[in-house]
Amino acid sequence: MSAKRLRFAAITPDRTVLEQDVDFVILRTRQGDMGVLPGHEPCCVELAEGIAKLYQDKKHTDSLAVMGGFALVENNRVTVLSPIAERPDRMEALLEELRRRREEKIKEEQRTALEIQRVETALRRMLVQNESNPYPVLDHGDDEDTQDEQ
Repeated sequence: MSAKRLRFAAITPDRTVLEQDVDFVILRTRQGDMGVLPGHEPCCVELAEGIAKLYQDKKHTDSLAVMGGFALVENNRVTVLSPIAERPDRMEALLEELRRRREEKIKEEQRTALEIQRVETALRRMLVQNESNPYPVLDHGDDEDTQDEQ
């Protein structure tokens, strides 16, 4: 990589989404858009939800949808760390995956709620059985005392 290029990498918790050499990057930060050229001062910025735009030879060549996170700029490298980052053409697939995960979580929560309900029912059943004979130990003790007296 020449000194006039940047090494751009976008990383999520489960994979490296994109890694390539570029001439210029525009990032959406919490304070507004930020352009990064080779030789940029080292910094770390908080990213907002938005599109990171990558340029080569003065032309917009690639985009990346970023859902927050941080960007580290240092030594002609731009590293984006985000919980969710994806190419715009893959956003529909990502949304479908997130919807599927949400449905699985709801089903799991329903299973957990059902298990809790079953345990509560079993405990109530035990309480009802105990109420019909609240002192079973004393009843047995009375029978033995009665037989000893006779």
